[in-house]
Amino acid sequence: MLKVEGLHAHYELSHVLQGVSLEVNEGETVCLLGRNGVGKTTTLKCIMGILAPSEGRVQYRGQDIAGLPLHKISRLGIAYVPETRRIFGRLSVRENLEMGLNNTAGLNATQRQRRLDEVLGYFPELVPLLKNPGLKLSGGQQQMLAIGRALMSHADLLLIDEPSEGLAPILVQHLMQIIEDINRDGRTVLLVEQNARMAIRISNRGYVLERGSVCFAGSKSEMETSPEVRERCGL
Repeated sequence: MLKVEGLHAHYELSHVLQGVSLEVNEGETVCLLGRNGVGKTTTLKCIMGILAPSEGRVQYRGQDIAGLPLHKISRLGIAYVPETRRIFGRLSVRENLEMGLNNTAGLNATQRQRRLDEVLGYFPELVPLLKNPGLKLSGGQQQMLAIGRALMSHADLLLIDEPSEGLAPILVQHLMQIIEDINRDGRTVLLVEQNARMAIRISNRGYVLERGSVCFAGSKSEMETSPEVRERCGL
């Protein structure tokens, strides 16, 4: 489904990505791990078209997408949940969710409501909050809203960046269970996460970045038993 080859990226003079290669097969959850500043978020931004890579290829379903603008990549079926969540504080929860339909043309009112009901099935906690402004939500509720908004687009591939950031352990467990459910229902997931133990638990495979390049790639069981993964990810 997704294939990244030899990806390089710069922020001005800083060479952040130095030949990152990875693959995500349809139906998988794949985690991308590593300590802060090794290039995980930058990798997602290059895939999503937020940052243009300086070198390398990004293919989605066989189509080269490296350097395409974000809105065109989104229309191909990829959705991005940023670490910062980017909730519209003055808009209601319902309006925030409906923003996820911006790149979906031709839906009538019944279809839009069906899409909303489907997403709220994953996040029943948001149902009584639909009229509340986004700025009134807790951190966990905002993260649910951010993932829900991405799901509204009906994307086949979700890029999720640090969903557990700043959340209590009980909320992290709940959120990871929701991501598992989303994947089980047919969405493919590329997950960037600092909580390596939890990310490995819900993933089929994973990669570890170090200094802008992949230093380890393996299956769930290989990641669970690798001394290198334990060292690199602080397990």
